[in-house]
This record gives sequence, structure tokens and C-alpha cells, in this order.
Amino acid sequence: MKYIITLVIIFTSILSEGQIGQPEAGWVFDDSSVSRIDINIDQDSLDEMLLEENWFNDHEYPAIMYFERDGLIDTVQNVGFRLRGNTSRNAGKKSFKIAINSFIEGERYYGLKKINLNGEHNDPSISRSKFNWDLLADNELPSTRVAHTEFYINDVYKGLYINVEHINDDFLKLRYGNDGGNLFKCLWPANLQYISSNPEDYKLESGGRRVYELKTNIIEDDYSDIANFIDILNNTPVNDLYCELSMVFDVEDFLEILAIDVMTGNWDGYSFNKNNFYLYHNTETDRLQFINYDLDNTLGIDWFGVDWTQRNIYSWSPSWDDLPLYERVMVNDEMKDIFSFFIDEIIEQMNEDAFEENIDLLRDMIAPFAETDTFRILDYGFTYEEFWDCFDGDISYDHVDSGIKPFYSNRVASAEDQLDLQNIAPIIRYIQVEPQLTLLPISVKAFVEDEAIPEEVWAIYSYGGIEDSTLLYDDGLHGDGEGLDGWYANVIGTFADVGFLDLQIRANDITEQSRILPCEALQYLLDPGSPLVINEFMAKNDSTIQDNASNYSDWVEIYNNSEEELSMDGFYLSDDLSNSTKWAFPAISIPPSGFYLVWCSADTTLGENHSNFKLSASGEDVGLFQVIGNDTLLIDGLSYGVQTADTSYGRETDAHPNWVFFPYPTPNSSNGVIPVGIKGSNYSNNIISVYPNPYLEKTSIYNPFDERMFVDIYSSDGQLLTSFDIAAQGRYEYHDDSGQGIRIIKWKIGNEVGVVRIIKM
Repeated sequence: MKYIITLVIIFTSILSEGQIGQPEAGWVFDDSSVSRIDINIDQDSLDEMLLEENWFNDHEYPAIMYFERDGLIDTVQNVGFRLRGNTSRNAGKKSFKIAINSFIEGERYYGLKKINLNGEHNDPSISRSKFNWDLLADNELPSTRVAHTEFYINDVYKGLYINVEHINDDFLKLRYGNDGGNLFKCLWPANLQYISSNPEDYKLESGGRRVYELKTNIIEDDYSDIANFIDILNNTPVNDLYCELSMVFDVEDFLEILAIDVMTGNWDGYSFNKNNFYLYHNTETDRLQFINYDLDNTLGIDWFGVDWTQRNIYSWSPSWDDLPLYERVMVNDEMKDIFSFFIDEIIEQMNEDAFEENIDLLRDMIAPFAETDTFRILDYGFTYEEFWDCFDGDISYDHVDSGIKPFYSNRVASAEDQLDLQNIAPIIRYIQVEPQLTLLPISVKAFVEDEAIPEEVWAIYSYGGIEDSTLLYDDGLHGDGEGLDGWYANVIGTFADVGFLDLQIRANDITEQSRILPCEALQYLLDPGSPLVINEFMAKNDSTIQDNASNYSDWVEIYNNSEEELSMDGFYLSDDLSNSTKWAFPAISIPPSGFYLVWCSADTTLGENHSNFKLSASGEDVGLFQVIGNDTLLIDGLSYGVQTADTSYGRETDAHPNWVFFPYPTPNSSNGVIPVGIKGSNYSNNIISVYPNPYLEKTSIYNPFDERMFVDIYSSDGQLLTSFDIAAQGRYEYHDDSGQGIRIIKWKIGNEVGVVRIIKM
């Protein structure tokens, strides 16, 4: 069956304005306190798992998990439990994996299928990898969420661990808004050297596993994308490499990750040990993304007698190996200069007072749990005194050659001496075009950075053979977010006819340095889309609306954005974009500008409008498909993140391209009309006055009632902006210094509530 994608709206609750979004830490990865994880497992099963002959066995044993934080405890029944890691399976302090979904298909714990508990037996501070992950996250690069936890098995304290987010489809969806591309786990000896033009040759094995191990799309087992990337990397003339490579690979993100690796002494990654990284084929950009993995051999952990603080940043890889993704970058002047720019930025971060303060805060928080960790001493005899020395001390014992803060200090000093910093042309990243539809204003957005504020940023485009250009702004007034944040945007126009938009971004700096990217224009197909859209849905319906069986089922609202009645024959709804025909619509038609509500109850016996699946409040997909002959068309679809109870997610107005949260949902009715008050209440005939609406900086809210009114104002993504109260017959002047967008006013008098939407220009 062939899949034709006509229009896809991708959303995730943490994606803000960047290509990379770092999710909120949330309950599981909140690093402001140390959580506690208990595993209750049959003792015979535990004894069997810990037998030496079973250390490298991945068999999962059933267990119960208890997760506790700040006195609150969750119980998760029937999880899978096993050892994890490579060499660490031989350690006295072992690492473990908890699989939430092993015995209950689709099960999640706060959106997680797996919980990885790393013992960090090589590191007496039990902190080095966390500092590295946090540095990546602070620079808005793909980073695993990490938090410390005290770990118990059958009420026996096994020590202080770090809880490390698993890199899988959930990880990808939260960062990139998609998870359908190939994800390759690349372990030693993953050198990215050219073998041949045959993709099958890159399925080579080492140690009983593939060097480039495909973790998604396993049935297709298609290696053509990584083979093409390796071919371009190795065989493109050096002077052309930046342009050619950037068409298939996110070069700038890799160069920034590489700068962090070099500054933190990560010798166990790609650029020194051809090990521990992922490559993900981002289906939104059609480029491979580089993702770091396993960052414990850093910040002074050394097994080779090398002083990693002094190693030259431009000759980092070993002389005895050929690592083209490092070595060819360093002989291309453009990429080397961008790498140097990022090195300079990381040096500035490491010189900030807050950088050391955060190290001290984490140390002080975890110290009591490290002190009582008797498993910490099993492998190398690390003492509690050495735990403290690992943060501030100028130490050298066993394989630990430096304290963490002295490492940063010495690395910064040597890198500053080695740095060959040039005046570069502006760096252009994360180009976005939205919405990719005719008859709607098209906005172009890109992130641009330079030594100083870029002088000009232009969108250069052609449509229907007509070339044009539009100046982009970073002033907070052109859909660019906050002013002076590096994001440049503007509306380039509205296009009536179906066709291809060809786009490049040009940025100039004050020294007349200029860069145009991509080297070959990106091409976007603009078409009208389908008149049928997913208009609104709720994945956690606790008390909002009951179905015909008096159950609070999840629901999806379909809207017909046309002036004709449309039959749903041949249409399907699914909670998995890779499973297009999961539930077929009944033989019904939707009237012009009409709605159809599907109850996602997973019980089709309750009626023809009940689907055979539920929606996950932890986040998943929802897609509307049409089958025509042998073709399956994705009419409309989205990937969403964690949802809040009784809050729907829908289009700003019916069929609008922008999606917002609705604290007061509108199932089976227009998203453009929000009720004020509760039906039948004493206040339902009164409407609070808000003027002006839309507004620029401030607006006045008038309370027409004879009682004091309490007001909350939310952004369109559900974030509470402010709260206040207004006296009876009183007025409040609301000053709004946040960005453009929809504001939702929720007012309350006693048990009576109402909602009004306003617009900040």
C-alpha cells in the first residue's frame, strides 16, 4: 500500500520555537529533589537474574515499582525488570532497566515506556554524566533528561543512582515532533567510514550486534539514508562539504555537540572512540540528527593516561584512526570556524558564576544519599571523602584524574589558548515555513546567531516562477517570539494557486559577512489541504462530557470546512500514524460547516461513533485517513504530548492552522464561540467587558456583576500568566509584556465560571 501525505500538523507540548525542544523535567526527572524508586520482585527471580552466568541475559522479570518524591508515592504494577548496560554488567554496583510496557502493551508512566537506572560505578561523584546532559539541554540540543534517585530492591538500599531517559520513539517525538524516521544506535567501531554505495554493507556487525543498529522501522530494514550520508561525508570535495552535507545532516547541531564533547573531555563518543551516539532521520527536515549517548567517561575520567583538559581542540581525534565526521570538518574552513564559534560560547558559559553554583547545589543535595551508598565502594573502593574531592579537589587517583570544577577551569584555560576564533558569517538554523497552505498568510522563521546582532536577515523565495524577498525581524512583533532572542520571522505573503515555494535564508552582519542557506533552496508544496480536519480532541476526559453510555470517554471532533455535505465513506481514524485503517467511520455524512464527534472508548458495542481505541493522556498520535483505491492519504494528523484532565486541544478557530489548549472545551460546537458563564447560571446572561481587544500592551477588564470576581489569565498553551480579583462593578487594567497570541480569561464568582478569549498583537 502506498502512503501519500497531503497535510500533517505536528505538535508536541514542549516544542517551542526551536528545531530541538527539551521537555519539562516533570515528575520523573525533577532534579530539585532526589526521588526514591523501589522494586518489589520475587526473591528467586532476583537471585536468578544476579547469577554471573545471567549478567548479559536481557530476560525481564515481573515486578512492582514504587516511585516516591517529596512524600507522594505511585505504584506501578507488573513492570519488567532486568540488568542493563555493557561492561557495567560486570560491575559490583550494577545498572538496571525498568520496562513499564513489558507485560501491558502500550503502558506508560508519565509518558515513559522505560526507566534506566545507571549506577555510575566508574564515577565517584555519581554526577558527571548529568552535568553533560544538562549542558546539552541548556544549549537547546537533544538531551536525555536525568535526575538522581535512591534505589531499593525488596527494601534493601542499592545506592544512589541516576535515572536516565531512554532514547526511543517517545524521546524523538518530544524533541522533534515526529518519530517515524530511522533511528540508528551507533556503537564501537562506528567510524562512519565509507564502505560502498550498497546500503546492505552498512549492516556490518561487531560483538554480535550491528555497528549501526536500526532501532525503528525494523521490518523495512532500509539503510539507504545512512549509506547516502556516509557517501556524501567521505566523498564530497572538502570545499563543497558544508553545503552538500547540510542537505542530509544537521551540521550546526553536530558542531555544537562536538564543541561540548571537546570541552567536557568526552573521549568515549564518536569523535575519539567511534562510539556511543545515535543518528535519527528527522522526517520533518529530511536530515539526520546527531544525538549523544552515555556521557559518564567525561570531566576527568580517564583510562589512557591522557590529560583531556590540555588536548588540542582541533586535533581531538586519535592519530591511529580515521573518523571522517571530525577530521573532514576540521579541514573545511566554514565548519571549523563555526565549531570555534561554539567553543567560544561554551567557554563563556563555563566562566559564569552560576555554572559553579549549580555544581555545588547538586553536590549538596545528593551528598547524604551518596554517604549511605555502600555499593558505591564495591568496584574501586571510592570513599565518601573522595566523593567530595571529586567536585572541588585537584585529585589524581586510579582512573579519576581531576575534580569536576578544576577540570572545567583547566579545560577553559587551555581551550582559550588554542582557540582560533574568526569573524564568521551569521549561522542560520531551524528554518520553518507555516502553514504550508494556500489562501493563508505564509510565515517564515529562522534562528540566526553571530558574534554581534545580525544586521539583516532575508527570506529569499520564488513561487510560480516569480522571485521575491522579505526582510525578517527579531523585534517580538512579527511572529518571532520574544524580541532579540535570535529568532527572525515575518509573513512573506498569501498564495492562491497550488504550487512549490522555493526558499533560502540570507543573513548579513555588520562587517558585511553574508551567508545563504541552504545552498540549494528548500521546496515546499502549498496546497489547499482537505476540507475535513481534526478540529479538537480530549485525551483525558475526567468530568467534561459523557457519552451515550454515561461514560467519560476520550473524544475527537471532526469538522467539515466546506459548503458541501461530505460523506465519510472510505475515511478512517487512528491513534497511530503508522496504522492508517485502525477504525472505519460509519456510513454517515457531515453537513457543511458541521461537526462529528467520535468517542474513543475502545468499545464499539456502545454505538457506531465509538472507536476501537482510546487516546493516551501521556501523548501519542491521532490521524484522519482516506483510502482511495490502493492509496492511503493522511488527510490530517498530529503527534501530541502530555495532556491535562478536562482540557481539550484544538484549532484556534474552526480549521485554523494554529492549535491551542481549551480550558473550557467545545465538543460538537464551534471553536470560534466560547460560552461565557454556565448554562442556566445567574450570571450566564452577563458578559464581562474587555477593551481594547485585540490590544498591544494593555487592556481593561470590567466586572459587570454585583459581587467580587476572581480572574486567571492563561496563554494559549495553558500556562497561567497572572491571577487577580476585581471588585463588584470594578475595572482592572491588565498590562501584558509577553509575546503575541491568544489569551484566555477565566473568571469565577462562587461556583460560577466563564471564559473569554482576547488577542495580544
